[in-house]
Amino acid sequence: MSEASPSFKFSKKEENPQYTENLTKSRKLIANWTEQTGDTIPENPTPHRHAPPQIVNKIIIPHGKSKKRNPHAEMPGATKNAMQINHPGPIHDRVKK
Repeated sequence: MSEASPSFKFSKKEENPQYTENLTKSRKLIANWTEQTGDTIPENPTPHRHAPPQIVNKIIIPHGKSKKRNPHAEMPGATKNAMQINHPGPIHDRVKK
């Protein structure tokens, strides 16, 4: 078996000094975004909305046909009431009108 071509190899950009400035800017942008928009990562996220197929009495019941539903848990942004925040975040439209 041959080695993978260089285009398919992964590298750790965060360890390369060439990318330090962009990585720092990107992290700040994400931090600003989450703060301004109230976005959060739930501690108890809602599971996949479609339940997997179920096997009942040796019969496969496709997803959506089962009476068992996944419970709704915490949605992203719920702890900071993100649905009530109407802030565009740090990304600005730079298109000239």
